[in-house]
Amino acid sequence: MQFDFEANGLDPNKLCTRSQLADLVREKTGIPLTESRIDKDAMLGRGPKVSAVYGKTHLITIRDGFAYALAKTRQA
Repeated sequence: MQFDFEANGLDPNKLCTRSQLADLVREKTGIPLTESRIDKDAMLGRGPKVSAVYGKTHLITIRDGFAYALAKTRQA
């Protein structure tokens, strides 16, 4: 499954926090992703790739975040 960023008015290179990513994924795809799921996967080394760190905040590109979310879904 692929996500069309242009059709949804998103810049795939924009940085966002884990909380913002969870909100964006839920809004744009309907995938019930939560910040706690991202945190847990990150602690286990399975989370989205961190692109930058601002203070103690990890920032993720929208492209990497959506790739992570879509990889966690599977067809029924």
